[in-house]
Amino acid sequence: MSNDVRQKQIPRPINTDRAPSHGRVLAPLKREERCPSDVEHRQIKYRNDVIECHHGKPKRIIGATLRFTSMKTAYATVKGIEVMRALREGRAASFYFGHPLGKMRPVSRVLEMQASVTRPEACPSSCLQQCPGNRMAVQVLVVKESAYGERRVAATPETVKRLGALGAQVHVEPGAGAAAGFVDAAYLAAGAQLADAASPAHADLVLCVQPLPVAALNQLKSAAGVVGILQPQADPARAEAMRARQLVAFPLERLPRSTRAQAMDVLSSQAGMAGYKATLIAAQLAPRFFPMLTTAAGTIRPSKVLIVGAGVAGLQAIATAKRLGAQVEGFDVRPETREQIESLGGRFLDLGVSAAGEGGYARQLTDVERAEQQQRLADHLKSIDVVVCTAAVPGRPAPKILSAAMVEGMKPGGVVVDLAAETGGNCELTRPGETIDHGGVLVAGPLDLASMGAVHASEMYARNVCNFVALFLKDGVIVYDWDDELLAKTRWTG
Repeated sequence: MSNDVRQKQIPRPINTDRAPSHGRVLAPLKREERCPSDVEHRQIKYRNDVIECHHGKPKRIIGATLRFTSMKTAYATVKGIEVMRALREGRAASFYFGHPLGKMRPVSRVLEMQASVTRPEACPSSCLQQCPGNRMAVQVLVVKESAYGERRVAATPETVKRLGALGAQVHVEPGAGAAAGFVDAAYLAAGAQLADAASPAHADLVLCVQPLPVAALNQLKSAAGVVGILQPQADPARAEAMRARQLVAFPLERLPRSTRAQAMDVLSSQAGMAGYKATLIAAQLAPRFFPMLTTAAGTIRPSKVLIVGAGVAGLQAIATAKRLGAQVEGFDVRPETREQIESLGGRFLDLGVSAAGEGGYARQLTDVERAEQQQRLADHLKSIDVVVCTAAVPGRPAPKILSAAMVEGMKPGGVVVDLAAETGGNCELTRPGETIDHGGVLVAGPLDLASMGAVHASEMYARNVCNFVALFLKDGVIVYDWDDELLAKTRWTG
């Protein structure tokens, strides 16, 4: 039978008494439900088929339904139809495949579909507003990071599924997760779509890791939401672009420290990976074994490692150095960290200076306290083989703890790894992104340490972001509750 003859055939009506034969497109499913405004059912015609708008089913109250005998037939028939663009631009309701046995599957997974179905004129605006099914899914864009050396991604296939369950349609820029081991095919299998050049202009919410460039911010539509480590105060041009576009910006580094916020705390999750990697870098640079060894050539003493700062990164560094077999000490100006350090097998270094501050962070030391601390620390460093610096306060320059004189007093072959290099470093000699030799002591200032463990760092970051987005994305609608402390205190208003 020729193609022309097949196209002119009229689809047979569905016989509900028996399963229809496979391979034939059947007539649209007839429904008796009426919309809330009692408007008569409308029909949208394209090609030789009819799509029937209907109301009355939870979670798909209005939509266009085609009845097919098999998913294979459905995919072949819909290929080439411009449904997805109509959905994205708000010109059509959601489209579903209707299986003969009643199972519904969204057409949105068919990536080949493109352009031109329009919403029927017969549907008045009052009906469109009353029918939840007429609301377009929230468009979420996951960007491919453009910062040099950044390998993380703001969403994984796991969190794409979760965002879809919240009512979002996720668009992922091609190759966004490749450096972290998440290929495009994995995102497509999770229900995402690959973004195109027009995606930023249609996105209701943008997820990122590093701050977006000004050019990328200018492409976003007005009042779009942006979630990530945005650092707006670090770049006036970036801050101005956010204000000009009236973006609802949520710099996650501003998230309050509370029990409820722990599942969204990106600083803590990424600091854990950074502390782990910093210790491994120190072990690699050190010209000594970390553990004690008993060999035929005699006994090798373990390296003495000092971790400066006992936040999340510092505690992870202590745990990692201890697992490598080193003798580990931890130093922090907050006395309450003693128990945490000792619980990981480290020894708390008490220099007699306390600087406990608000929010779990250390306060600024006075000049007298700083002088006393540095003198005692300099004396102690003479016996230390490796120092890992992790002290940092979000939004502020890193405190200077190790002076050049202290480093010069260390043993030849000593190593200093400064995890805080991105914000100036805890050591006066730190050069961001470089490793230098100062009088026989190596001083390393690695950048973006969390990105070195991109797979697990991305998984943790993506879960943090998804948990935060769940605060305001529910049932396919974005609603910002500014009475919620986490939203109100995290939002950046300029």
